[in-house]
Amino acid sequence: MKTQEQFQNTFQKIAEFLPLVLITLGLAFDWLKVPYAGLILILGFLLYGVFGVIISVKRKYYKGISIRFFKLVNDIAIILLTVAFFYGESTLFYLFMLILLDRLILIPRVDRN
Repeated sequence: MKTQEQFQNTFQKIAEFLPLVLITLGLAFDWLKVPYAGLILILGFLLYGVFGVIISVKRKYYKGISIRFFKLVNDIAIILLTVAFFYGESTLFYLFMLILLDRLILIPRVDRN
């Protein structure tokens, strides 16, 4: 039982920081004109959405209509916008807004409940 809790805590920490580190690196590399910076950026956004969906499903946020359900919907929207961003659509601004919404409003409210 102890190892499962340790795994969940480790996964939670990786899910919180790895996507944001990749997004930051992607933006920095893009600014420095490093090749494949866009792929690092896209990978960061995609991981943010995928990890968010995994955590939301694991915590059963899909049950009922509440702020928790909106968190799951937000994570799915991040994945869809990332796929559009990969195909050349200009969704970068919307991705940043959804992540800010998630970090500043949704996550604190979900954790409070």
